[in-house]
Amino acid sequence: MHQLISVYRAIIFKINAVRLIVCKAAVGFVRESDTIDSGKRFIKTFCNFPAFFHNPVKLFQLLYSYSCLNIRLGYKYTFTETEYHSVGKQQRPFIAPHRGLANLAFHSRQDKWLADVTLNYVGRQRLPETDSNPEQYRMPDYSPDYGLINLQVTRNFKAWAIYIGVENITDVRQTRQIISPEDPHSGYFDASLIWGPTYGRMVYGGLRWKIGGKQGSRQNP
Repeated sequence: MHQLISVYRAIIFKINAVRLIVCKAAVGFVRESDTIDSGKRFIKTFCNFPAFFHNPVKLFQLLYSYSCLNIRLGYKYTFTETEYHSVGKQQRPFIAPHRGLANLAFHSRQDKWLADVTLNYVGRQRLPETDSNPEQYRMPDYSPDYGLINLQVTRNFKAWAIYIGVENITDVRQTRQIISPEDPHSGYFDASLIWGPTYGRMVYGGLRWKIGGKQGSRQNP
């Protein structure tokens, strides 16, 4: 049996071109069935154990528009906790309590030029425990925090546009992605401990052509 309980509250302030959004959400998920202790390397299953998952979320977002610039700042705090049969309450793995976003968008007159740069911040995440593994097959208890920066520039013409962009400009990536990759048949092989980007810097570009209309509409952040 599943029961989903959700409470959501939002307050919006708008002063001239500045819009401030403060949200508070609390979501409770109750499940009565088999419970898997995913916080351990060696998984154990317990039947008919009621587990409670509590997930309060707080969100802050600031939007500002002035002339040809749009600025968006955001922050989200998520506290997630699961009660495991063997170890009690623990923070859920692979969920960053702190996340942030900063976006700066520029558009020229008639939207001939568009530019957009975005910073995504991801706080540290708890990783499933590997303390029972030999030392060479262990992962840290927490991942490091990191930031991703993406950039795109677009030049619009009457019916077509050309764009170029860069994702992950600072080349952030998770260097160790797999435990025991040299021996996939090993009892310690584990490819499920992914907490960050698995690819590095990527440059892309392209052309857009719109049939029967004018190219160059921009999206509000």
